[in-house]
Amino acid sequence: MIRRSLFLLVALSLAGCATYDPYPSYQYYPQPPQPEVRVEKVIVEREVPVQMDFRERIEHAKVAYLNCRFKDSIESLLFVLQYQVSAQQRAECYLYLGADYFYLYGDEQQARECFRRALGSDPTLQMPTEVFPPELVTLFSNSR
Repeated sequence: MIRRSLFLLVALSLAGCATYDPYPSYQYYPQPPQPEVRVEKVIVEREVPVQMDFRERIEHAKVAYLNCRFKDSIESLLFVLQYQVSAQQRAECYLYLGADYFYLYGDEQQARECFRRALGSDPTLQMPTEVFPPELVTLFSNSR
């Protein structure tokens, strides 16, 4: 008798599991229709800034250097150096870039390399002593 009851209970529970879903998501929780998503490939072309923008960027880098914001200065100078600029502007960029590397990272070797590139662009370049400290002026003169 117990065996028959147990068999009947198991048979009914298995039969019920196969046909009864206690949480039918399609009935109680209807999903809103999903909008169709289209992915289009967008090509962004970099506009070449006018010459005035380079001058402004260099001035921004100088002010950032004087205010000890060396990372901002490096960012502006590297932006300018990506484009074709005059030899004087390129030399000026490398001059301030070398000073930024010297003070931000303490990297004397990188500073020397920047000073060499500055002198390669403009061999008559002089480091202004009213802007740069004597240790940098000495490093610049030793880079010649």
